[in-house]
Amino acid sequence: MLEDLQAIPARQSSLDVTVARGDARKCDELTGGQQFEWIVFSPPYPNNIDYTEVYKTEAWALGLWDTPEEMKRQRLSTLRSHPSIKFPDVYHYKNSRHAGQVDLLLAPLLEAIPDDHYKFGREQVVRGYADDMFMVLEACRKVVKPHGRLVYVVGNSVHGSGDGRFVIAADLILARLAEFAGWRVEEIRIARMLKRRSYEAAHLRESVVVLRPA
Repeated sequence: MLEDLQAIPARQSSLDVTVARGDARKCDELTGGQQFEWIVFSPPYPNNIDYTEVYKTEAWALGLWDTPEEMKRQRLSTLRSHPSIKFPDVYHYKNSRHAGQVDLLLAPLLEAIPDDHYKFGREQVVRGYADDMFMVLEACRKVVKPHGRLVYVVGNSVHGSGDGRFVIAADLILARLAEFAGWRVEEIRIARMLKRRSYEAAHLRESVVVLRPA
């Protein structure tokens, strides 16, 4: 992307672009004290897609990993949107003043998970995804200007089959977590309805959520 931007003639653009490599859950540590008017992102959806697995061949070819140990560390440090690996059962929000509220938020979803051999992994996805995104929203809140905005695009996902099917409404869960992190929800706009294997649900959608500092 930087090469593309540098190829734009100077007379056509006055862009000043910086790419900072790091963890979005600690983005406040990457900004050098800068404050921003707009923060825009689309996180991994809680849909069981493990991008370190999908792109492992490319990662090795690009030299992002040199050893199996480095690959394992990277996989364990990614956002917990999938149960492909067993993450440590540790959650940041448990030590926050909103621990009880987050537990109440997640309780109905956790209760909807069928009691089968996928139960533990699915519980980890629900808790881990909420925990990671809560950290992202907290970190972003520290670097937004008082009149700024945060916009995220996220898709909900359906899990299981038959009577054991349940939906993770990521747009609503993240919106509530954002309120715990010091944001106010300004708008939730449905971008498109989603479909999974001929199954449709009222909350199976992709949404644009607009936040402002509370």
